[in-house]
Amino acid sequence: MEISKETHNKKWEITHRKIQEIVFHLLKDHPIKEITVSQVCKKAKINRSTFYDHFEDIYELFDVTQLNKRKELFTSFIKQSNPIEKFNFYDLQSLTQFLSFIKENGWIYSIVLKTRQSFPILEGFEELYKVLIDPLKKKRPELTDNELNYYFIAFQSSFTFILKRWSDNNYQEKEKEIAEILINSMPSILKNDFQK
Repeated sequence: MEISKETHNKKWEITHRKIQEIVFHLLKDHPIKEITVSQVCKKAKINRSTFYDHFEDIYELFDVTQLNKRKELFTSFIKQSNPIEKFNFYDLQSLTQFLSFIKENGWIYSIVLKTRQSFPILEGFEELYKVLIDPLKKKRPELTDNELNYYFIAFQSSFTFILKRWSDNNYQEKEKEIAEILINSMPSILKNDFQK
């Protein structure tokens, strides 16, 4: 009996997600360099050729996995945010709420933040870009896309490395304290335009 293309695609997608979940949970206890294809295959109950149908190697798997987790967590947070009061990154209440969400998902963010070394990180940050930069673009139409990208990189890099330090400190500081630091570290164009 021949398997339909739709059934094949669904199975492929299930396996793809399963492999990502396995590597993500392995990352709780092991650095990426200690995780092997054999280990993942054994846990996923698949053979090596199936693994290589999905990913080139462990590092590609890791990149795809942490990108998808970032997207999933941010989307999940936006959905949880109070829809009546539009969430933004420019006020203490919104940021404190977001930081509480990060702390609740601390182990996931610790893994993701360990890998942040280069900018811009555009994949997985589309929602953040919409929340931060799209409103600025409407208020300041004279700014070019290139300039807006620089402002986003400035915000994103300080934001990410502040969160990384907070994660490295095992989230000891209160969310409100970190929110104040984040607001104070924002590029002035973002603060000035949106805190009026």
